[in-house]
Amino acid sequence: MASDAPEPETGRRPVRRPTLVYDGTCGFCWRSALRLQGWTGDAVAITPYQAFDFGAAPAGMTRDACAESVHLVEADGTVRRGADACVAAFAHAPGRGFAAPLFRAIPGLPKLAEVGYRLVAGNRVRISKSVKVLAGPDPTPPGWLLGRRAFVVLLALAHLCAAWAMAGEAEALFGPNGLTPMAGFFPAEGADVPVTLGSGFETPSLFWFGTGTAALWAVLGLWFVGALVLLAGFAPRLGLLLAAASCLSFSATALPPTGVPSSGNPFVGYQWDGLLIEASFLALFVVPGGLRPGARWRARPPWSGRLLLRLLLARALFLEAVVRTLSVSWQQEGAFDRHLWTQRLPTSWALDLQGGFGAGLLGWLWPIVGFAAPFLLFAPRRLRLFGVVLVLTQEWTRFLTGLTGTYPLVLAACALLAVDDLTFKRLLPRGVGCRWARPEFVATTRGFAVAGRWLAALLLAALALHVSWRFVGEDPEPSAVQDLVRRFQICNGYAPFPDVAADRPVLLLEVQDTPESAWRQLEPRQATGAALALPPWPSPVLRRFDWELGGVARAASELRQSAWFGRMQANILVGNPEVLGLFAPGSFPDGAPARIRVRLFRYRPAGPGERATGQGWDREPMGLEGVPLELRDGQVVPVGR
Repeated sequence: MASDAPEPETGRRPVRRPTLVYDGTCGFCWRSALRLQGWTGDAVAITPYQAFDFGAAPAGMTRDACAESVHLVEADGTVRRGADACVAAFAHAPGRGFAAPLFRAIPGLPKLAEVGYRLVAGNRVRISKSVKVLAGPDPTPPGWLLGRRAFVVLLALAHLCAAWAMAGEAEALFGPNGLTPMAGFFPAEGADVPVTLGSGFETPSLFWFGTGTAALWAVLGLWFVGALVLLAGFAPRLGLLLAAASCLSFSATALPPTGVPSSGNPFVGYQWDGLLIEASFLALFVVPGGLRPGARWRARPPWSGRLLLRLLLARALFLEAVVRTLSVSWQQEGAFDRHLWTQRLPTSWALDLQGGFGAGLLGWLWPIVGFAAPFLLFAPRRLRLFGVVLVLTQEWTRFLTGLTGTYPLVLAACALLAVDDLTFKRLLPRGVGCRWARPEFVATTRGFAVAGRWLAALLLAALALHVSWRFVGEDPEPSAVQDLVRRFQICNGYAPFPDVAADRPVLLLEVQDTPESAWRQLEPRQATGAALALPPWPSPVLRRFDWELGGVARAASELRQSAWFGRMQANILVGNPEVLGLFAPGSFPDGAPARIRVRLFRYRPAGPGERATGQGWDREPMGLEGVPLELRDGQVVPVGR
């Protein structure tokens, strides 16, 4: 049996359209033919050789030859065999005409492909049995309508949750009188800093057009509109661009432009911000275009886009597992147990699991998922479904045990994109799933667009691997490539903190309504507060102020200062309504307090008996207390001075 690709043969009778002839008794051939038909549609007639009319066949095409290898009869009567026939048939798919010329132009590739084809053909019975076990008995080519819609809906919900949380704090954090005014992250008017087109690339943000209250709400409005448009399924690419650009407008200020005397906005630039922006950018590869996509939703989403989103999910899971495995801190006994209650914003579920079998189980489960799921996501259907179940389980437990914003929601969305319609058909009720029993395949993209999309996907994949490698490496300085893309946050590194805290410092604010009244403690909306109550229940809506309070407590315990914290105390004494609104309702019944002070405590989870009464924590003073402050003649000064 020759290993070289056979030369095409010219036949006697041309046929009306290309016809692919395969062995109908071979399960592997049957599955492959059906998948090919999913790509080519009506462009190629596909028939088993047992039903083919060899009386009208071109010269040299016999029943025995077709039993040995697949044949393609072109419209002009040209006959191709083996790997050459497969590539030529695929090239008839809309937008894939470049495949055959490219295949034949690469030196040695046709011969190598033919060797591979003969190897597979010689073992097709064994391969067919393995594929049936791993992918299931149904050979129908999978559609991705439900998986893609589930991905888009969850991504839109993630944007809505993020926008809703930001709207509740935007004026207090970024307004003209906020803790970190947005104007402080852009060159001041009249400053000796030229604003050029390059400035927009350095800090890609809509706030270049304005930084006031109106600009804040305009960007938030675009964010909500983009998320709702995406959720409705109309103009999905426009919705993605609006939502991602709005989110990036805030997050980009974590790295202010050159010439601005600021170290960056501490309330943005979190990993879940980057994950949401990157997933939205990559989603442009899989959602249909147009203002009213209609039937395009039923088209096969490009494999290049699905590949990039699976790679994003795999990177996030794998890097997390690597850090938890290699970090000495994470390998200490009881590390995951401590993580549950020392993370910045734990939940009541985290305290319930702490100290029990559940914490130990999750401590083993998460690294296993991180190392196994990234490979299972690229496996055949049944193994891929198992990987998706592992990911969804981990993200559900992540959601239950800590307030980490939209991070678990976006990862769950990427996981659902890996589930095809045939799997959904079996999981959903019969009346719902049967509608997608016969998926439609619509291919309208031109060849040069497909080639360009694949080239972009390969470049992004290489960039993602480069960034991920350096993210967990020993060199803290970003490479030139990283520095070029990190401001747009289209390619990020994802990993947990490499160290598990030994204890939990909590910073409490106490106020006096009058100089004679008793000190009372302020209660943030989500952070562990003064009442020692149980932490909040899980929510994808994350209060950034509460998250940063945990960072201030950690910094204070290490005798470090946070620049915005003093501004917050001054705003409370002045009675700034936006800043007062950052705390729980009813915290300021009489308006601005007369005095404020800071106290630092060490918190530990309360015992089961105490938790049954609603007490979540025990605490002890850490011996670090701030000097009480008051407002005198419009200035914030220490009491008694």
